[in-house]
Amino acid sequence: MKFQANLLVLNKTGREITSGECFVSVDEEILAISPKLKEALNVSLRDVKSATGADFKINIELLSGERIILGGLGYQYEDFLKILIVNLNSALL
Repeated sequence: MKFQANLLVLNKTGREITSGECFVSVDEEILAISPKLKEALNVSLRDVKSATGADFKINIELLSGERIILGGLGYQYEDFLKILIVNLNSALL
């Protein structure tokens, strides 16, 4: 299932790499992010160090030190966060 969100990607030092509206989906192994008018970003769930949700934003920290922040999910925030966490736990096992 695809969710519409706002995307912010930060490098190790906190500098913005990319931002904008996107579609995001997650399955057993991949977090797929498709920004509008930009190149798609596919992240292996095995590369995710942590994922937390607060203030209706999802903060995903990668092992590389980069961070992906997803916001603007609206009523789908909790649904997406649950799907993400379940799939992350499965990937870690």
